[in-house]
Amino acid sequence: LGFRLASDVHVQLARQRLTALRETLGADLIDQILAAPQRRESGLAAQRDRVVELKHRLSGLDSDLTADLLSVVDQLVRRSVWIVG
Repeated sequence: LGFRLASDVHVQLARQRLTALRETLGADLIDQILAAPQRRESGLAAQRDRVVELKHRLSGLDSDLTADLLSVVDQLVRRSVWIVG
């Protein structure tokens, strides 16, 4: 349960930071990332491509907010958390 909660918090943090940097990074890309359907493999692949583009845009910026976003940016791609015990 702890891993799921941590993952959810990281996703929430990434979405908040992304929204805060919306105008700086480009509203179109940010809106696509936030609204991306990630139910099928094609949707996940498209989201991965958008996150790569986001990382490229973030590399040119230097602030605490961008550093925070870079630390959790991969959480914007949907993933499964399996708990076996």
